[in-house]
Amino acid sequence: MNKLHPGQPRCQLLNRNCIEFSTSDERKVFELIETKKGGEIVVHCSVNGEALCLKKFDKKMFEYFTSKKCADFAILVNDAQGYHIHIFECTKTIKATKWYTKVLPQFEGGLNNALLLASFLGIEDPAYTTHLIFQNDEITKSEESNPALGHRGILDLPIKNSWNSSTLFFEHYGNVTAQKVEHRFSEILEYRI
Repeated sequence: MNKLHPGQPRCQLLNRNCIEFSTSDERKVFELIETKKGGEIVVHCSVNGEALCLKKFDKKMFEYFTSKKCADFAILVNDAQGYHIHIFECTKTIKATKWYTKVLPQFEGGLNNALLLASFLGIEDPAYTTHLIFQNDEITKSEESNPALGHRGILDLPIKNSWNSSTLFFEHYGNVTAQKVEHRFSEILEYRI
């Protein structure tokens, strides 16, 4: 039996109010809803293969998660390429300070918690991808209005994990693929992984 199947003994121990399963190779759409101060974003995330979607992804819902600062959602997928962990963070406006002080730590917390869950389910060496969904990109606007920022690094913060990179580096995970999606929060985002 697949490790992400709801009938698997370890999956039966999970809080069913916070998770949803896809149990076939047919395309499954998970509805992810995140409410922020600036409004609500709805993401219809479709996956192929067996998957487990964590819709409440923090220490309050799963007492064994260690990271309190955590991304909004996670989806563990088992497809033709093997196991893959997708971490999602939604924010209305992304600014340089928010990128470094909030979003990156939340991605790392999400990776920590998702890897803990994957290990609990017996999944070893999954691939990782982070997904940032936002409406307003203040980072690019500030770099365009002041090109010197792009050369020195935004706000003199470390150049690794720069906004323009397609990978992020985390000490315990190495390089992780990074996806960024700019989207109007007033519309449903149809997203495929």
